[in-house]
Amino acid sequence: MTVTMNVDEFLNTLNQLIESANGCLQDPKSFLAVNSDISELIEASFPLLNQIVDKDDLAPEIRARLFDSLASVRALEAKANARLAWSRDFEEHMRHATVGDR
Repeated sequence: MTVTMNVDEFLNTLNQLIESANGCLQDPKSFLAVNSDISELIEASFPLLNQIVDKDDLAPEIRARLFDSLASVRALEAKANARLAWSRDFEEHMRHATVGDR
């Protein structure tokens, strides 16, 4: 019961942090702070999660939630990468535009 509650708490916290990160993609400082929180959560929870996965001791509903959360992390990463690429492209465009005006 304790393991399930710990995994449930981990998933709830992770999903809240992912939602928060999605909400601050336009604010780099806030986004980095939330990403730091996500990283710390995963690092702190990894031993427990690794133990559970090694034992194949996950209930099907918890396993499904874990996969959903991982998909949300991948989607967040894709959005962050797209935002970064847009910023780089815009910066390059502005650099070329200002050089061309001289």
